[in-house]
Amino acid sequence: MYVVGLQSFGVSESLLGDFVWYQEKSNNNDKAKNNPSLSKVLFSKRSRAQKWLHFSGASFLILKNSGVYNTLVNNPGNPATISKISLDLARTYTTFTETKKTGLFNVLRAYAALYPEIGYCQGMNFIAGVLVNNLSEMEAFWVFVQMMKKYELADSFREGLSGVYTNLGRFERYLNSSMPSLASHLKDQYVSPAMYATKWFLTLFGCRLPLSLMALVFDLFLQFGWSIIYSLSLAILKYFEDTLILLQEEDVLVFLETAPRQVPAKILFRETLRIRETLIALDNSDPIILDDNTISDDSVIHIV
Repeated sequence: MYVVGLQSFGVSESLLGDFVWYQEKSNNNDKAKNNPSLSKVLFSKRSRAQKWLHFSGASFLILKNSGVYNTLVNNPGNPATISKISLDLARTYTTFTETKKTGLFNVLRAYAALYPEIGYCQGMNFIAGVLVNNLSEMEAFWVFVQMMKKYELADSFREGLSGVYTNLGRFERYLNSSMPSLASHLKDQYVSPAMYATKWFLTLFGCRLPLSLMALVFDLFLQFGWSIIYSLSLAILKYFEDTLILLQEEDVLVFLETAPRQVPAKILFRETLRIRETLIALDNSDPIILDDNTISDDSVIHIV
């Protein structure tokens, strides 16, 4: 056994402090000694692309749809949609190189061309940006397609925002059950989950956490689905519960704007997994882990 720093997970030491894991040497079957649950579900930087493609089912789509991505990228697209994407790129992950900015633009325009009934909406840029930062452009596109469809992210971007309201409703139920005093205080202050958690759910925290931590969020989300986002949200509120319960309406909202970045990462992810276990016990309809075997018969994309 040996200790590996956070760089192996694609995360700088400065972001996570002393958050390190004992990793197994190759061909070593000993169990991880330090936080084995995290070490098993967070991926190394080297294996992340393969794992994301597998758990999302995108590897299957890539095999079945050779050449489709290039066709979509070369589609002239809807001028209004292209304009919206271009406008949002300037305020999405400003540290991106020009190559990554181009890749993000292409992924978003290709998706809008494939699903014009959904097109492009703000929030998609943060999700696709995490993918482009960790995968090739083409791989990022197909994982994005899977996240929108199999993980039902598209419902959050359709007219009516049905997915957003569903997620907010489930989250409020979990909050009431797990932190009744805080939930009661927030209601007394007229602070609903929609007022602070909508962006969390729309972007999977992409607009609130740094890119390096977002890779870890996606490690978990692609394995366990929406239960991770609910659990991550609750972990943030739990960490600041004593503070939040003393704040008034406007101060609560201002505080929660930056709260996700203020939780020490090792606590944030450990609590997220711990809370997820309680949610499973509370709700037997925990999202199914997706893998290549769960792809439906409509996996071949037909472009007219």
